[in-house]
Amino acid sequence: MKKMNLILGLVVGISSFCLVSCVTTSTANNNVNTGYYTSYSYSKHQAKNTIAQTSYVINQAYEISTYYSYWVDNRLSRAMYYNDYARRLYSMHKYRSAINYSLLARDYALDVIDGCDDYWETFYYTYFGWSNRYGYNYNFGYANGYRDGYYDGYYAAYCARHHHDYRKDPHHNLHSDWYTNERYDRVVTNASNQSMRNQSHSGGTNTNNSRGTGFRNINRNEYYTQEENTMNGNVPDEKEMETDFRKANPNVEISDANLRKDNAVITRNRENSETFSTNTRNTTLINNTRLEKPTRVETKRPTEEKKNEETITPTRKDNLERKDNKENTTPIREVNKERKREVTPIKTENKEEKTKIDNTRKRNVDTEKKTNDKSTNIKNTRKRNTNEVRTNTRSKENNAKTDSNTRNRNNNSTSRGSNTRSRR
Repeated sequence: MKKMNLILGLVVGISSFCLVSCVTTSTANNNVNTGYYTSYSYSKHQAKNTIAQTSYVINQAYEISTYYSYWVDNRLSRAMYYNDYARRLYSMHKYRSAINYSLLARDYALDVIDGCDDYWETFYYTYFGWSNRYGYNYNFGYANGYRDGYYDGYYAAYCARHHHDYRKDPHHNLHSDWYTNERYDRVVTNASNQSMRNQSHSGGTNTNNSRGTGFRNINRNEYYTQEENTMNGNVPDEKEMETDFRKANPNVEISDANLRKDNAVITRNRENSETFSTNTRNTTLINNTRLEKPTRVETKRPTEEKKNEETITPTRKDNLERKDNKENTTPIREVNKERKREVTPIKTENKEEKTKIDNTRKRNVDTEKKTNDKSTNIKNTRKRNTNEVRTNTRSKENNAKTDSNTRNRNNNSTSRGSNTRSRR
């Protein structure tokens, strides 16, 4: 009996040791390419959501890059290929590594969005009424603006960077507290807007990342959930991650030129983005991170009749209220839900008018032809008359010569007759 209990205890001990070894091995495999371990758990659900949301951000960055031909430092290709690699790691159940590469890829995509000056010049011109490149927007309507207060600080900092006093704008488009002397002086003093650029690109407080330049036009925290911000703190240094990526993907060339030809990875990213955007559970995240579509700016000044006739309603914000420093709130004029468009009717020609025009043209051609024929006949007649005059003149000259010769012969005959008589 004791021997049986000893054998049973030995079996249980060996089984427990094997189980712990398997769990440890699985955890180590799951945390490959990270360099260290943490107590934070990474689940399949977290990895899937992170990759999908990153695909959504990358897709917006891709639309901006292709629309404005903005290709700088291969950032977009790095974002696309890193997130595609994260998708492969996810399929191999390496969720932690997948999350790390996906979060870093999202930072690269945000670099592209924030750095495209063509997009933001158009954005501020359209939704705040002024930009450094295009000047004042004479078509700007109050309903065009962003009214949630979030972009007020970014527009104020944008104006300060370009030495523009937004308080003199003809459109009162910012919250009233931004027009106070104290706030304005603070914005001008801090023209680089460091208060909104204190977030690192990779992990917020992650000092391992060497980039950490911050953003000028977007709020980074809106693009990451609280859970992702926690995971961001464990993202390794980007150089280390790039080295591991190249080892695992020796045939992938990270360049924007190569990306533009790689339809397969672009299609996979777009499909993943659509899956994320159509999920109703992601509505809040989508509303916070949806960008306005890239457009071109029409700087032509409208006439007084057409001024402010067409308004562009932002897709990102609903009709909200502005809050002044006072206790009461003042409702904002309701946003036009439909855009007014001037419909230009298609010009159609009347068949009868067209027939009349054709007949008139035909008559003109016939008249011109007759005129040419008449002119030709006159020329021919003049030519014939000239020839006849010449012929008559020659005939008269010949006749005169003939008469002269005849007279001479007659005179000679008369002379010979008189000579004959005298001899006789």
